[in-house]
Amino acid sequence: MEEKKRAFYSVPAKTVILCLCALGIFLAGFCGILLLDLASRGVPIGRAKTPYESTESCGVLMTGQLEEIQDFYEGLHKLHISDAPASETTVDITEFGEGVLGEAGENTSYTLEQLDQMTDGILSMFNDYMMYSAQEYATNDAGVEVYEDTYDENGEYVDVYQKAREDQKTYLNADYNIIVDPDGNEIDCNGSHFTPSQQTISSLEAQECDYKDYSSQFLYLYELGGDYETELPQSGVSLRDYAAKNRQVSLYDLYQALYNTVRTLQNYRNADGDMREESNVQYCIELEDGTVYTNVDSWSGGYDTAVSAMSASEEHTDGQLVGVAYSRELGRAEFKKKSPSSDMMQVLTSWISANNLVTEGEKAVVVLNTSWPVEDEFSQAASVFSVWGSWTPLLAGLTAAGIVLGLVGLVLVTLQAGRNCYNREIRLYSFDGIPTEVYLILIFLTGALIICLPVLVIGVSFDQYPTVYTGNSQSYFRDMQAYRSLFAGLSLSGGIMLMMPIYSSLIRRIKGKNLWSRSLVRSIFQMCREVYDARKMTQKILMVFAIFALLQIIFIGVFGGFGIFLAVLLDIIAALYLVREAAGRQTIQQGLRRIGSGDLEYKIDLTTLRGDNLEMAETVNSVGKGLQAAIQEQMKSERLKADLITNVSHDIKTPLTSIINYVDLLKREGIQDPKIKGYIDILDAKSQRLKQLTEDLVEASKISSGNIKLEFMNLNLNELIQQVNGEFDERFKERNLSLICVLGNEPLVIRADSRRIWRVLENLYVNVVKYAMPGTRVYVDAVKRNDKVVFSIKNISENPLNIDADELTERFIRGDVSRSTEGSGLGLSIAKNLTNLQHGTFRIYLDGDLFKVTITFDEVKEQKKQPKEPAPEPSGQSEEDFWEKLQKERKSQ
Repeated sequence: MEEKKRAFYSVPAKTVILCLCALGIFLAGFCGILLLDLASRGVPIGRAKTPYESTESCGVLMTGQLEEIQDFYEGLHKLHISDAPASETTVDITEFGEGVLGEAGENTSYTLEQLDQMTDGILSMFNDYMMYSAQEYATNDAGVEVYEDTYDENGEYVDVYQKAREDQKTYLNADYNIIVDPDGNEIDCNGSHFTPSQQTISSLEAQECDYKDYSSQFLYLYELGGDYETELPQSGVSLRDYAAKNRQVSLYDLYQALYNTVRTLQNYRNADGDMREESNVQYCIELEDGTVYTNVDSWSGGYDTAVSAMSASEEHTDGQLVGVAYSRELGRAEFKKKSPSSDMMQVLTSWISANNLVTEGEKAVVVLNTSWPVEDEFSQAASVFSVWGSWTPLLAGLTAAGIVLGLVGLVLVTLQAGRNCYNREIRLYSFDGIPTEVYLILIFLTGALIICLPVLVIGVSFDQYPTVYTGNSQSYFRDMQAYRSLFAGLSLSGGIMLMMPIYSSLIRRIKGKNLWSRSLVRSIFQMCREVYDARKMTQKILMVFAIFALLQIIFIGVFGGFGIFLAVLLDIIAALYLVREAAGRQTIQQGLRRIGSGDLEYKIDLTTLRGDNLEMAETVNSVGKGLQAAIQEQMKSERLKADLITNVSHDIKTPLTSIINYVDLLKREGIQDPKIKGYIDILDAKSQRLKQLTEDLVEASKISSGNIKLEFMNLNLNELIQQVNGEFDERFKERNLSLICVLGNEPLVIRADSRRIWRVLENLYVNVVKYAMPGTRVYVDAVKRNDKVVFSIKNISENPLNIDADELTERFIRGDVSRSTEGSGLGLSIAKNLTNLQHGTFRIYLDGDLFKVTITFDEVKEQKKQPKEPAPEPSGQSEEDFWEKLQKERKSQ
C-alpha cells in the first residue's frame, strides 16, 4: 500500500496524469467548439434524422428573407417607384406620418432624388433629436423620444424613454409655449428656456415671426432642422418655416414623417440588390387592387396559381415547396394552406401573423423549395446539416468524455501538488514565495490568454477560409469546421497547460497555509492595524471620523449627484454599524447586570458580537466564570469548616458527657470539704459551659449547611415572650436588671418552628444577661404593624460597643473586646440565621451604648385557613402540652 502511494506521487505518475489532463482538455475543446459551431448553424444535437427545412434555424433564416421582401415591396408600393426617373417621381411625406402635419401637397412633397440626397442628413438629425433630453428644455418631452433615465423633482426614478413611448401622440405646436394632446387640451410647459442662436432668430424674423412667441421645444427643433434640411419641398418653403407659419402644425411630426419616408426609401435601396439575386425562397404576393409581386415567372397569374403549384409539389419526392399560403383581412392573417408542423413552420407562421409583407389586405404564398435549385445560404446550410448532422452524437460524447477526463486529471494534479514520493509533507518552492496578488494577476492574464487564443485562432481561420459559396460546398464546410475546431482545441489545451504551473503553485500555497500570510493586502492591513492599535481610544475615534468625513467630501465633490447617493449610502452603513455596536454594548450591560445580581452561571451570547464588544464580552464571561469558581471554592471551604466543627463537636461531646456525669456523681457524695466542693462546682460550671458551647457549634454548623428540619405551627408570640420572661426572671435579678415588658392584649400569631423561635428568644435574653450593664432596665415589647408582628428588645451595654452592628451577628464575635464574659460569640449569629430560616427578619441597632434587636414576622390571621406546610405540626400533643414539656426539659437541665 505504501509503495502504491509513493508511486502516485512520483515524477512519472505526475507526468502521465498531466498528459491525460491535456488530452481531455483537447478533446473537450476540439469537439465542443466544433459542436457549438454546428449548433450555431442550426445543426441540433441528437436530431440527425431531422431535415434541415424543419429546423428552427431554417425558420429564422426564412424570416430574415421575408424582412428583405417586406422592405423592398413596401418601398415599391408606398413610394410609387416605377420606371420613371427619380427626379420625376414625387412622394408626399404625410403618407408616412401621424398627427398634425398640415394639408398634403407641395408643402410636404419631395422627389425621390431629393430624398436620396437627404438620406444621411435626416438620419443623423433623427439620432440627434432622439437623444434630446426632456429635462434640458422642458418638463414635458412633447413627443420627443429620449433614451436616458432620470429622476423627477421628488427624487423618484422615472424611465423617460417609457414615458416618451406613452406620450407619442402629444403634439408640439409653434403657438406660444403650448403643448396640446390629441384631444386639443393644453398642457402647460414650465421647462428650462432654450436660447436659440442668432441665425435662428434672424430666420424667424425673415418670416415676420418673433422667436419669443415660440416654445423652447419648437425653437430647438427649428434650429436643428436648419442644418439638415438640405432639400426643400416642391413649394420651395422648408418644413420648419411651414410649421412656423402654421402654428397648428407639429414640426416634430413633420420631421418624424420625413424620417420615416427616407428610411423606407433607404430600406428599398438596400433590398433592391438582394432581391435581384435568385433564391430558394419563392413567393407570390397579390394586393387588393390585383397587383402581383413574385419571383417565380409561372406564378404571375397570382395567388391561386401559386397555391396550385404548392399543392402539386406535395406529390414529388425529390423536393417539395415547404411554406404557407394565407390571406389577410384588416391585417389579420388567415392561413389557407400550411406544410406539416415543424419548428420552421412555427417560426414562419408567428412572423407572418405579426407582420404585413406589403398591405393589410394582401394574399400571399411563401415557400422554401427543398430541391435546392439555387446555390444560396439555404442550400449551404442544408449541406452543412446533411454532412455533420450524423456526427453530433459522437461529438457530444467525446466532449463529455474530454470534460470528465480533464476534471479527473485536474483533481489528481491537485492531490499531487506539493508532495513527493519520499515524504508526503507539503513542500514549497522559491516560486511559491511570490505575493498572492501577483499570482492572481498571473492567473487573470493566463485566463485571458486561454479565452483569447481560441477566439484568435477562429478569427484567423475565417480569414484563411473566406465565406464564398463556390466549388464543393460540402468539402469546404467540412474542412473549415475541422481546421477551426482543431486550432481552437490546440490553443485551449496549450493555454491550460501553460496555466498548470501557476495552478500547482496556488494549490501548494493553500496546502502550506501561506496564501493569506504571503499577501500584500494582509501586509498593508497588518501595518495599518498596528498603527491603529498603537493609538489611544480617542485618537482611534478621531481617525475613523476623519476618514468618514473625507470619504463624504470625495464622494460629493468628485461624483456630483451620484456622490450624494454614495454619501447617503455611507451614512446608512455607518448608522447600521453604530446600531450594531450599541446593541452589542446593551447585551454586555445586561450580562453585567445578571452577573451582578448573583447569576454567576449566566453567559453573554457571543454569536452577534464583533470587535471590541466581542473582547469585552469574553472578558465579562471569564470574570463571571472566575467569580463562580471563587464562590464555589468558598462554599466548599465553608462546608469543610462546618463538617470539621460537627465532627470535632461530636468527638468532644462523648468525653464531655462522661465528665458531666462524674461531676454529678461527686456532687451526690455529699463532700463537706469546702475546698473540694468548690473545685467540684467549678468543674460543673465549666463542663456545662463547654456543653453549651458544643451545642452552639453543632447548631451553627447545621444552620450554615442547611441540615436542619423546621416544623412550622401557629404560635402566639405574646405567650412565648411571657414564658421567656419567667424563665429569665431570676437571672435578671442576679444581674440587677429591671425587665420592662410591654405587650398588648391582642394575640400576636406568627408561623414558626416553636423550638427554633424559643432558641432565638433565649439567645437574645442570654445576650442581655451577659452584656447588659447591671442596675439598668431592659425593654421588651411586641406590636403589630402593617400586617407584621414586630418584637424588640433593648438594653444598655456594660462595655463600649466599638463595632459595626452587622459584625455582631458573625460567628465568634463578642460584645466585650476583653472576652471576660462567659459568651461564645455564637448566640446572635444562631438567632439571626434561625430567624431568616423561619422567613423572618433580624435587625440590630446600635446607638452609643444602646443595644437593640428587632425581629419581624408576617402576622397570621386566625380567621383565615392556613395553607398546608411541607412539615406537619407535631401530632399527639397540643400547644399547651408542648410548652409544659419544654419547661420540664429546661428545669431538668
